[in-house]
Amino acid sequence: MHHTLKTAQRFAFNLPPPTVPLAHIPNYFHFNSLDLLHDLLQKPNRFFLEIGPRWCLECSLARLQESSPDLALSLTTKTAYMDGLPIVLTSILHSRFGLSSEKSMDVRTCLQEALINAVVHGNLHMEQKLQSLADFESYYLAVEQRLQTELHPQRIHIMVWRKESAIRLAITDEGSGFSCPDAPVDGSSPDRFVGRGLYIIQSLAEKVWVGHDSRTLNMTFTL
Repeated sequence: MHHTLKTAQRFAFNLPPPTVPLAHIPNYFHFNSLDLLHDLLQKPNRFFLEIGPRWCLECSLARLQESSPDLALSLTTKTAYMDGLPIVLTSILHSRFGLSSEKSMDVRTCLQEALINAVVHGNLHMEQKLQSLADFESYYLAVEQRLQTELHPQRIHIMVWRKESAIRLAITDEGSGFSCPDAPVDGSSPDRFVGRGLYIIQSLAEKVWVGHDSRTLNMTFTL
């Protein structure tokens, strides 16, 4: 772990010359707290990558740059699952892109559901039909245990684009892919806990679709 961190730090300081606009210089950080992340995201950089193995950072940066977002983050699976992350991201969307207070709660809720799905069903490959609240609670306890006991090199990528009076958010995992039903899940099936997150997202966002890679959930919101 120590060797990996030193390698990543050396890579982090391999930055372009000062003539390159600050927005195009990636900001590499070692995660310590959500407060630190909030402060970092106030900077005018476009790309923020949580430190990891050098090969992982190189691949992540190439993927993010290819999509040309206005803001992009590459986080470890564990960081992406933190409870307060959607609050931090919504605050940044307000300060950097002008997200209105009226829309903040909807966006925060959708980010929370999308990140949970990306971590649990994407990177952790955990699938289970939940029949009761007890099943639900034990399932997410298992998620927490897996996050604590296993190393997961997979990343979660978060990208933002602004176009006129709307923003597009994209959450990408590194799982095996998924599909989005044509109609929202209504929550009335016997497996009523399955698909609930997607139903919430579809009910709050203006538009929801899955990218061509089958691992990216796109959402649009008016500001």
